Amino acid sequence: MLRGQSSLQQLIGKNPTDFKKQKKGVQARRKAFADSAAKDVDAPEALEPVVPELNKQLSSKTSAELPPVEQSRTNRHAKRQRLQSESPKVGKVQCPVCKKFLEAATDVNSHIDDCLIKSSARKGRSSPPDGAVQATSRAVSPMECEGQPATPPSTDAASPNGITSPFKKMARRSRAGPAPDAAEVLITFKAHVTARRYVPPAIIEPGLTAYVRHEPGNAKDQNALQVVSDASQATLGYLPGPLAALLAPLVIPGFVRLSITFLEAPRTATSPVPIQLQVSNTAPPGHNQEQLKKDLEKAATAGESLLQRAGSGTGEALRANFLLVSEMVQDLDAHLFREPEQAFLAKFRGLPAPAQALFLRLFQRRGPWFQARTFSYSEVEDAAAAVQQLVEAGLARTDANADTEARSQIAETIKSLEMQILVAKLGLLPPGAKSRSKGQLAELLLPRLLDPDCNEAWAAVLEMTGPCVALDPGACEVVRRINRLFFLNEGQGLSHVQVADMGILKYPPYKVWRTRPAFQDRAALDAYELALRHAARLDHALEAGDLAAAENALEPARAALAAGMHKAPAGSASEPTEAAERGSSMPFLMRYTAGWIYTAMATAGVSLLEKQRRYDDAAAELRQLLGGVCCPGRRGEWWVRLSLDIEHCNRPEESLEVAEAALADEWVKHGDRITLQRRALRLGKPPRRWKRPSWAESALWEPPETCITGKLLAGGLGLKSRFVGLDSQECTVESLALQFYASEAGGSWLGIHSENGIWSTLFGLLMWDVLYMPVPDVFRTAFQTGPMDLGTPVFLLARRAAAAEAVRQVSLGRGPQKLQEVYAEHRGVMACGVNWDRHSVEDLCTIATCIGGAGLATVCQLLAEDHSGWSGGMPDLLLWKPNQMTAKLAEVERRNPAPG
Repeated sequence: MLRGQSSLQQLIGKNPTDFKKQKKGVQARRKAFADSAAKDVDAPEALEPVVPELNKQLSSKTSAELPPVEQSRTNRHAKRQRLQSESPKVGKVQCPVCKKFLEAATDVNSHIDDCLIKSSARKGRSSPPDGAVQATSRAVSPMECEGQPATPPSTDAASPNGITSPFKKMARRSRAGPAPDAAEVLITFKAHVTARRYVPPAIIEPGLTAYVRHEPGNAKDQNALQVVSDASQATLGYLPGPLAALLAPLVIPGFVRLSITFLEAPRTATSPVPIQLQVSNTAPPGHNQEQLKKDLEKAATAGESLLQRAGSGTGEALRANFLLVSEMVQDLDAHLFREPEQAFLAKFRGLPAPAQALFLRLFQRRGPWFQARTFSYSEVEDAAAAVQQLVEAGLARTDANADTEARSQIAETIKSLEMQILVAKLGLLPPGAKSRSKGQLAELLLPRLLDPDCNEAWAAVLEMTGPCVALDPGACEVVRRINRLFFLNEGQGLSHVQVADMGILKYPPYKVWRTRPAFQDRAALDAYELALRHAARLDHALEAGDLAAAENALEPARAALAAGMHKAPAGSASEPTEAAERGSSMPFLMRYTAGWIYTAMATAGVSLLEKQRRYDDAAAELRQLLGGVCCPGRRGEWWVRLSLDIEHCNRPEESLEVAEAALADEWVKHGDRITLQRRALRLGKPPRRWKRPSWAESALWEPPETCITGKLLAGGLGLKSRFVGLDSQECTVESLALQFYASEAGGSWLGIHSENGIWSTLFGLLMWDVLYMPVPDVFRTAFQTGPMDLGTPVFLLARRAAAAEAVRQVSLGRGPQKLQEVYAEHRGVMACGVNWDRHSVEDLCTIATCIGGAGLATVCQLLAEDHSGWSGGMPDLLLWKPNQMTAKLAEVERRNPAPG
């Protein structure tokens, strides 16, 4: 439908011949016209008392006093009255519409009906100005022309023939805001009103209601949408341009009606004002409702994103998000909260909004101490009062009673230049000394600062910093626990909600469906958090290269394995049966157990032992790991390393037995299985093993090789090798191989160095509907890029029928079509494995066509069966020929030339 066509149909009536279907005499027909042409375009109920008064004023004015438009109306009305008085009274009748004189024998009623239809159509194309509609419509009323009283204005929305008048609908939509009829509410979201400096000042209070109308004459924006008060009809501002661009195509044709409720008073005369916008469905029958809802979802995302960027308050949004998150966690995981945590939430919710926002602002910053003079947030007008409220609630402390540790931390908040000035002022920096780093300056200041008998340094620090504030560590820990329970991802927090609200990060659309908690009881949560702290210590020690600290951090993990925590990690010891059932039905939740964390730590500990050549100790820990149920995807790696470590201990027979035992483990797959098979063949030569296994030939298969010669450039130790390419430019070995395959000698192939990237992208796009279909407990928050069971055996079990159908469609050659559809609808969404920037949709479709339906379907099937196993280790290059519709893979490795 063309833009504006629906509005035009509402103005002129969808079926004008309905007037002729009225067979109740001229009285009913004239009343029908009066209702549709006069009453229905009348002002809304709120303005009805004003219009008669305005008409009275118009009738009392002289022509010289009237504006030009009003003069023309009055002149036309006087002319009609003069013509009526001069018309013959006998034998002829003048048509009040077309002004023609008709013979008495003529069917006057039919003639008037035809004129009324034409008049209605003409007037529908040009809406009369407000305030003169009633006078104009009454002037052409046939009942007045015959000396009868005009039909009084009616408040009914329908004309006598039962048809709702399009004039009435349009008047209510364009001037009076929401109509009283109960329309379906499609969506409600938050946005803001802007551009208030272009409209007269108006009083805006929380709870004020308004409606939205299009401003077609706006010279700057053809999609401009005005916000008009329901009560005063005053223009209060405009919807933001990007939001109006999405909503105007729906508002102008009359597909939706927008109702507004202001959420707060404006801070200044021109500042944006947050609103809640309710969208009601007014689309005609047969309109594409699914597309309408999609368009409104985009508008809602844009509106809420613009609200964040408008500065109505990032801190205010942060506060609202935390209150929502904490409420959800408290409802879903109430069994995990203890009395102190409940008390914290009660105190926090009892604080004024500025104090809540300040607490969360500081929680997002690196602390623990902050200079109060740096607090400059729009939602915290009185920072000193907010700090005092936090201190009184026990959620923060000041520098009043700072201990020695707090003093040193407060000193660290001083900037480098200020620190240098402070150290020189205290005489700690020798004259003419070279510039020093902030750390070196702090080392000079610290002894003086910690001296209990020397208050001079502390006073100087406070003079430099001003009042300082620190959040209560216990309160911060509660907030971190709430984040952990909500996101189940240590890398996510409230900031992710912020950037998602702002539209910077877009997550896939899916159903959040939770049937059971991730932690059965508080003991399981405490054990998990303790394991996380130990893992953090180990990670810090490994990054620092401190082997002694790493060994100390590994002690809790080794103790946990010795206690068998990796054998029954889920649930509590008091519920072993429920824990076992839970682990088997939802193995992806096992990663939120202490046993899983300690297993990962012990795997890192094995590497440390192997670097120290302590192979016996490493083998003992690997056997311990293989005796558990945590991290099953690593069992192949553990078996390979166990066989290697035992061989390093000069026990080849035992190493062979380990390799053979590993092949019976169902978790040993793909590359690990081939590695163990080859080890078994190498170690199992006669006389150890005489019988050759049936899989020997496939395990020893090698792909054909192509030798490419290149000039190696000198590089530094630990750097990737660089070569001189065929274009005489420096390149990597993979780029050199791509250049060779692109040449005529190499076969004129197109190609990319992708490894697993291209396959993950193809799988994510082709299996999009399968990945994000509703399955219990795999989508537990709205901030996931993929289902939690992806990479586990239950992924395919829970979606077998849908996955089989998706794979079948790909095998039939419909992969390129699916790629285009998903790419067009979801581009930019953070989906697991999908890289939107690396490959264009045209390249993806070409690659999919060259690979072929059968090959692509096989890849999708394997990734669905074992995503974690197949998503790594793919060959370096993917090559294809569009003209021949063929593709191949190439693994590139550098080999040093043979001597001589």
